[in-house]
Amino acid sequence: MSNNSIMLLIMAYPLLLALAFSLLFTAAFMLRRHEGITWMSSHAMFFYVFILLALFALVVSHTDYASIMAKFTFHENYQSPIEKLLWIIFSVACGAVLFYGERLWNILFATANPQSPRKTDFSSGDFSLWFPVMSMLTVPMEEIIWRGYLPDLLQQELGLRMLSAYLLSAILFGLHHYHFGVKTIAYKIFSALLWSVLYVRSGSLLVCIAAHLTSDMLAWRLLFRIRKKSASTRLTLSL
Repeated sequence: MSNNSIMLLIMAYPLLLALAFSLLFTAAFMLRRHEGITWMSSHAMFFYVFILLALFALVVSHTDYASIMAKFTFHENYQSPIEKLLWIIFSVACGAVLFYGERLWNILFATANPQSPRKTDFSSGDFSLWFPVMSMLTVPMEEIIWRGYLPDLLQQELGLRMLSAYLLSAILFGLHHYHFGVKTIAYKIFSALLWSVLYVRSGSLLVCIAAHLTSDMLAWRLLFRIRKKSASTRLTLSL
């Protein structure tokens, strides 16, 4: 498969993901009606990981090991352990700011649009227990694909400037979070742009991964607390 084909496949990923979910939800509804929809909603993230893993495997199979490892190496200006540690600490702080910023963004959006339905509720079922595992698996793959691989390919194959390549990659990254709703797409694009800046300035995807994982782990902590509170409320009502 050529670089152009892989690039188009990555760019079409949000559309392919939407199509896959539509087919899966339709099949679940036809087989088990509303029970099938409920089951599919609670297991949708597993299918997302499976599809992402396939895309990641395709990217890795067309990239030599050395070039992937090079994307985890800091710029020559930041070679001392202290400088690398400071970059990681800074990225963790950025991830925390992004999480609390997104939480505030969601609150403001909910206040302005009280009738707007929630697209996905990941605090129910067992998903909140799986979330850390999912994040540790998906975050490195997402960063390698959307920060480390696609922007370079867009510059090489389409002749885009660096800024345009990272902007387009960020938009595509935001679009494949459509299942969280429009408000999340906008914030994910903003997050992706910040992670791109971290990568370009530091030279290492480790910085992006640290920021991304911090944001996700704080989200998991919130989901877990919501789940515990919900379970406690149901227990109280049953008594």
